[in-house]
Amino acid sequence: MLDQAPNGDYRIGAGLRELTAADPDRALLAEAAEAAVAQLAAELGETVLAVRLHGPRLDILAEAAGNRSIMVHPDALRDISPTTWATGRVLLAWLAESDPRRRPGDHNPDFPRELARIQQDRIAFRRSPDREIQSVAVPVLIDDHAIAAVGLCMPMFRYETTNRARLITGLRQAAEHIADDQH
Repeated sequence: MLDQAPNGDYRIGAGLRELTAADPDRALLAEAAEAAVAQLAAELGETVLAVRLHGPRLDILAEAAGNRSIMVHPDALRDISPTTWATGRVLLAWLAESDPRRRPGDHNPDFPRELARIQQDRIAFRRSPDREIQSVAVPVLIDDHAIAAVGLCMPMFRYETTNRARLITGLRQAAEHIADDQH
């Protein structure tokens, strides 16, 4: 229920924050996410979404379709299992190791290492099984707790030739705007 900071001080922990989470907080989070997601989708021309974990599933807070002639349609992202796209994997990375939601159905032995890497790098990359869609996501952090994730999905052919630094910078800025609106 409490976390100890490096300086020895105690602060509210992830367990207590999760117990006190309520729908009014969701409304504020969704409002902030909607603005950030719409702006990033317009800037990049790609499908962008913000999600949070709600029990064992993802809850879509906001989404915006891109404006390219060939793009990932938001309906393709409706599989809201946390392991499917990068957004869910970002959120799983911040759960306690004992949380059962961190265990994928396929019992992939590399999954715990992947989640550790995601948390360390603060970014996730996930390619669709058919290798046609690339997803990239970053956490929305408050006190080093991922309250949501912002991500985008784009066709692989465009991802391979795009300026990835620009994508990542845009995602991180959107996540920071959402987090700033929560204080």
